[in-house]
Amino acid sequence: MADGLLQQNLRKLLRLKAGTKDVLQNREGAELEFKESFNINNRARYAKTMAAFSNNKGGYLVFGVAPSPHRVKGVNASFDECDPAEISRFLNSSFSPELEWDMESQELFGTQIGFIYTREAREKPVVTIANQGDTLREGSIYYRYRGQSSSIKFPELRWLLDERIDRERKAWMQHFDVISRAGPTNVGILDTIHGRLYGGGAIFLIDEKLLHQIKFITRGTFSESSGEPTLRLLGEVQTVEGSIKREVSVLTGIHADDLITAFLAQRPLAEPDARSYLRETTYQNSPYVPIHYFASASGLSNDEIVELINNSQSPLAGQKSRLLHRFSKTEVIKPIGSIVAPNQKLTVETKAELLAALDSA
Repeated sequence: MADGLLQQNLRKLLRLKAGTKDVLQNREGAELEFKESFNINNRARYAKTMAAFSNNKGGYLVFGVAPSPHRVKGVNASFDECDPAEISRFLNSSFSPELEWDMESQELFGTQIGFIYTREAREKPVVTIANQGDTLREGSIYYRYRGQSSSIKFPELRWLLDERIDRERKAWMQHFDVISRAGPTNVGILDTIHGRLYGGGAIFLIDEKLLHQIKFITRGTFSESSGEPTLRLLGEVQTVEGSIKREVSVLTGIHADDLITAFLAQRPLAEPDARSYLRETTYQNSPYVPIHYFASASGLSNDEIVELINNSQSPLAGQKSRLLHRFSKTEVIKPIGSIVAPNQKLTVETKAELLAALDSA
């Protein structure tokens, strides 16, 4: 939701009581809570309300409005002086999944107020993951009821879980419908966690900073002048390291069998293809895949190969570590069935020495 739209929606939501210039007729509800002033030391209370909003339909926490009656007084200077990063760190250490929120100030009825808008969570429920004084309790799920934020009750929790299951079921059905109409060989699957596209053509990578900003729009709802922000690729395509000056064909669809076959057949590989093979070794479940053949054909320096392995999006950290040990030759693969390191001679004269050598192998 664009910043201006947040302000417009709040302006439409708040109404003055008839015959007054600064008293709101609004009551606190499922999407609205008032605070007379802002104090960063009360961030745990604000966070509880924000989590409750996120587990319902989202909502506004408005600062600068007095209680009973709800008179618009104006927000104190502490609001504008607050660093949003401090609140963000607090929220990220207190809840999972991450809350989506905005913090702004605006003039309303001739007075400057502040507000924090929390969006409805895409993945519910948002759960408290750490104790914060007496306000936030680890394992708690907060939900916004009419005029209050409190621990969720069973009917609402059951509804959240059923809604999540139903959403996943519909998503699966939509995927199956698209695949059946387009054909499995013509469909790619975008992994928004690791930024990889599987199947249906070339793999491309997305900067991790963009992944959480990706949103999907329903057919027929796209508008360039309103609606959700949309990523548009115009002009020169940019990579994380710089702009692409030429197109490069990248080999994709590589599997473990392909790695072994290419190595055994000593298949000639173009440098980009060799790099693709080398990168794919980081996704295998065994570190004992060919790497030196692909490293040699990649045209990369030793430091560049180490960087390629380290920068791989593979979640298998142990696999990447073992590959780096092999590449640096700090770990050598022994032939199957060997009891000593390659090229090392075993000299024994008695049965006892032989048994000792076998035990130490």
